[in-house]
Formats: sequence, C-alpha cells, structure tokens
Amino acid sequence: MTDECMLGSPKYKRIPGDFYPTPQWVTEILMGRVDLRDAVWEPACGEGHMSTVLMNGLFVYSSD
Repeated sequence: MTDECMLGSPKYKRIPGDFYPTPQWVTEILMGRVDLRDAVWEPACGEGHMSTVLMNGLFVYSSD
C-alpha cells in the first residue's frame, strides 16, 4: 500500500514488510459496535492479536 492510497495524512512512512499488529483495545471497540454472531473469519491474523480478543464469545477461524 502506498501513502497515496491511505486516508488522511500519514504521520509515519510505511516500511515495506513491517509488522503492524492491531492493539487489543481496537478489537474490543469493534466488538462493541459491530454485531458479530456465531463465527467470524480473521483472514489476516498474523500472530493472532485480533483473533485472541474475538475468541471471547465467538468461534474464530484464523488464517494468514
């Protein structure tokens, strides 16, 4: 993804191949605002940061 494709003004230059895990609090907010039911698929799980939080009450299929 190039900086031109990102919304807003990026504060930092993206480093190709760098790792950007989703913080736990972001997933918790998502779960409070989006009606997730039964099972969800986390298609870009990396090390499972989002999947671990989603497993609190949901069946999670994780792949990367």
